[in-house]
Amino acid sequence: YYGGQHTEAGPIVRQMRDQGVSAVLMGGDGISNSEFGAIGGDAAVGTLMTSFPDPTTFPEAKDAAEELARRGVPLEAITLYAYAATQIIADGIAKSGSKEPQKVADYLHGGADISTVLGPIAYDSKGDIKQPGFVVFEWKAVDGKLEPVAF
Repeated sequence: YYGGQHTEAGPIVRQMRDQGVSAVLMGGDGISNSEFGAIGGDAAVGTLMTSFPDPTTFPEAKDAAEELARRGVPLEAITLYAYAATQIIADGIAKSGSKEPQKVADYLHGGADISTVLGPIAYDSKGDIKQPGFVVFEWKAVDGKLEPVAF
């Protein structure tokens, strides 16, 4: 299991295959963008990755995804998650009535559901997200390009 980024994982998986190593490389969301496939090339096929579910499949994300696509913003692994984070911060500021980080955090740690492009999100008193959500993906060749496909 490799816990780093795509910039190092791509060459690692290529070198593994060049050396005859057939072990499956598995990594986290640091290898979730298209650059991993571009760097790793054919050697990246079969690599496993843990990451959050594909948010482009969420009905709540439909309008935002279409608007971002119209603007030419790539919907990579974290794009809609970053969008949701902005929604959460904005909600925290609005509902706490303050821009002070501690007051916003106190509100967010109160457990209220916040509407986002990912659906409702809530945090516990420690600031941990209440919703679980990791998925295993496999990098596959699809229509001539490499992309992660959920199991």
